[in-house]
Amino acid sequence: MQLLILIKNLAEAYYYRASLYFDQGDYNSAIDDLKRAISKKDSYAYAYNDLGSCYLMLEDYDNAIYYYKQAINADPRLTLAYNNLGTTYKRMKKYDEAIIEYTKAIDIDPDYVIALNNRGLAKLEKGDYKGAINDFTEALKDPNYYFAYNNRGIANFQLEDYQNALEDFNKAIELNENYAVAYLNRANTKEMLRDMDGASMIGKKLVSLVSKLVICIINNCVINKN
Repeated sequence: MQLLILIKNLAEAYYYRASLYFDQGDYNSAIDDLKRAISKKDSYAYAYNDLGSCYLMLEDYDNAIYYYKQAINADPRLTLAYNNLGTTYKRMKKYDEAIIEYTKAIDIDPDYVIALNNRGLAKLEKGDYKGAINDFTEALKDPNYYFAYNNRGIANFQLEDYQNALEDFNKAIELNENYAVAYLNRANTKEMLRDMDGASMIGKKLVSLVSKLVICIINNCVINKN
């Protein structure tokens, strides 16, 4: 019994050290530790998932797919692995495969707003703008999920529904006043609505945000949201 506990703890020690390596961007060291964790605990679903994520960051999509599938084999209800597998396919522009995997995650957890948003992005990139809007709207069962507002705004913009696009970008900015991408999207939308003064004001705000971001990158700090 003590030996089993020791092996389990050792697997987790490798796993958590791999997480630190991953956060530092040292994906190869993370891979080494995750493989050590799996050698101690061959049913370690989260370790397989994180291996997939390391390979995804390295743009080694074949290995990413392999390890995400191993994670699913170890735990068929691990929604995170289905979502990540979908993202790998989306990076490869295999949108139908991506949508299938996101849907599996959503079938397990209908409130998984990240997978709903990601499925919407796959549909958006595929050109299914109405389908994307449906997914982004579903993701907004979390009313503070500003990414979904911005993304739904993009889909509305593509459909030339500029007024609804503007409302979505406004809401994204209301929820996160430092969301630079939404300011840029709102400026483009105002330009399409021939609100040139509004577009100019938004452009000035965007320049301010970008300037703050550059300064923060130089000083290795986080943007102050106040």
